[in-house]
Amino acid sequence: MTFSKKKHLLKLVFIFLATLMPVNVYAQFEEEEDPNEVKWERFESVTNIFTTKFPQKYKYKVFPFRFNEDTIAFSGEIASTLDGQDKTNEKSILIRVMQTFGDPISKKEVKKILDKEAKKYIESIRSTGGTVLTNEDFVYNGFSAKRLYITYKEKGEKFGMRMNIFLTDYSKIEQVLSGPAKSMYSYRSDDFFSSIKLYDGITRSEKTAPFARGWKSVTSKNNVFTVKLPPKNPDYTPISPTLKASKKKEYLFFEFTDPVRDESLFYSVYSYKLGKAATYELSKNILFSSHITKFVKNASIDHLKTENSFIDGVNVMSTKLVVPSPAKFPYIDTILLEARYKNDTVVVQEIMTTAGHARVGLPKNLMASLKFHPEKYKYTPRKKKSKKKKNDDAKK
Repeated sequence: MTFSKKKHLLKLVFIFLATLMPVNVYAQFEEEEDPNEVKWERFESVTNIFTTKFPQKYKYKVFPFRFNEDTIAFSGEIASTLDGQDKTNEKSILIRVMQTFGDPISKKEVKKILDKEAKKYIESIRSTGGTVLTNEDFVYNGFSAKRLYITYKEKGEKFGMRMNIFLTDYSKIEQVLSGPAKSMYSYRSDDFFSSIKLYDGITRSEKTAPFARGWKSVTSKNNVFTVKLPPKNPDYTPISPTLKASKKKEYLFFEFTDPVRDESLFYSVYSYKLGKAATYELSKNILFSSHITKFVKNASIDHLKTENSFIDGVNVMSTKLVVPSPAKFPYIDTILLEARYKNDTVVVQEIMTTAGHARVGLPKNLMASLKFHPEKYKYTPRKKKSKKKKNDDAKK
């Protein structure tokens, strides 16, 4: 058959099929564009975690957390309404993403994390009198997921919340729709849930950058050491640092939270003013008696192995412990310790974490970024409050 004959035959087939179409199909194409129609577009997250269809009007926030020289974990969210308006009684939509700064999530961890996340939301809604109608596992384009549908009442009206929770190898993605219960399963609602596309992986920079760029310097109360700490963020660093000091001892504590695994890395720094030369033996005794014995029962200092070096005029002693998990933190299994000593001062860095978080470089970089300057020591006694001030504070 010649090309012209094929073309003619295809044209006849098209005309025949067109005669079978309902008349209202043509009417749809002939209608003028509605200026109030919701405008949706393809949205590609800068985190490279997902793409989706989303209204053109939205609010977007993202927080990058660089935990070594070339790897960045992200948390963030994009929010709007199904009609794309700022003030509306329409349903609200939200996609929230968080990434781990540890090893990739194992298959063994996936169900545990999804079940824990679902339980968190279920307990929260039940505590306010809500009802869980759906709680089921499913697979979405090869990714494990959890589907929730919850209803609750507010000011006498019934509301609903649909949620899908997904896990990739590094990310947790929450896709949420909330609004009047009667409209939770509309066509547009279903389209919102079916339009998301997920991706494995985590962002790695082509060029390495100095660790802790953009973080703030925090100096201890007695001015013995300075560390670099990231800004406060509800997902990775929700709590401000704690600093305490006496004349001979001071302490700094900071917590890094993994929002996917719901596990923390605890970073503590202690300084000890000895009033005499900080020798190898004295420093090792402090490391052992004040730190190692907290984690290892019946430990012996004679069996303590350390790596020792001399860097820029400072003696450095370090060790790593694999320990039984504390009851309070059942996931902790690794303790990293480093002591620096010079003149009459010893500073000890202590990190409590998991093996998976220890491997990625954050603990190593944290310890390396500390500045030890015992020659700048200055103790400033805390001013005692007057009796009147104490009474005023108590009334607040």
